[in-house]
Amino acid sequence: MSCSDDKIIKDQACKNLMYSNFQEYTRLMNSYCNKDLATAKSNDCVTYCRTADQLSDGCKKLRESNECTKLRIPENECNYDNIRSLKQRCGDVRILVGAFDSTNVSPCNENAIKYVTTQCNTLNIPMSECSPEKVSDELIRLDYDKQQTDRETNAANRANIIQNRSKSISDAISTLMRKSTKESPSKPATSNNTTDTDYTAMILIVVGVIIIVLSAMSALGVIVVS
Repeated sequence: MSCSDDKIIKDQACKNLMYSNFQEYTRLMNSYCNKDLATAKSNDCVTYCRTADQLSDGCKKLRESNECTKLRIPENECNYDNIRSLKQRCGDVRILVGAFDSTNVSPCNENAIKYVTTQCNTLNIPMSECSPEKVSDELIRLDYDKQQTDRETNAANRANIIQNRSKSISDAISTLMRKSTKESPSKPATSNNTTDTDYTAMILIVVGVIIIVLSAMSALGVIVVS
């Protein structure tokens, strides 16, 4: 009786070989599950590989399928050579694939390789030093430098605004004082009340200008309280 192909999972007598002739059963299951990727991913072969030695030849196709899924290799391109080639190119940019296909920073796939190499070129990182860690460190450094520059620029802008507002207040007061000094001598000696009134008005105008300017400065967030 032949138990080749799918008979090993469908014919009860063939399935019983697991108890009567385990070596032959294993050989037949290995052959069946290694037939192609579709067969390797079937429930029968997945179950078999859970209980059998997962490093056995019978689970080779299933292991390849699982690796291709992790590495995002299309099923129609899934084979040992493509898996090895992709892992090698990941290693070239320090995307290291270690035990159980874990990686140190980035997942190993075509998109990750493209991202890292593109960033290294953009950031002028030599390919001999190109790695996800180098890219990350450089991006953090550039972001810090930008924030520092922005803070310095904002501080300079605030200082300029304060200086300009202070000058505006000083100019306004000087203008009013010159106007008052110029007009006062021409006023009759008997108009003390009027002169006092003009002086009081001038003071109120100066105070008003100061209040307006300070309010504008406060709205701009340039008032510093020590």
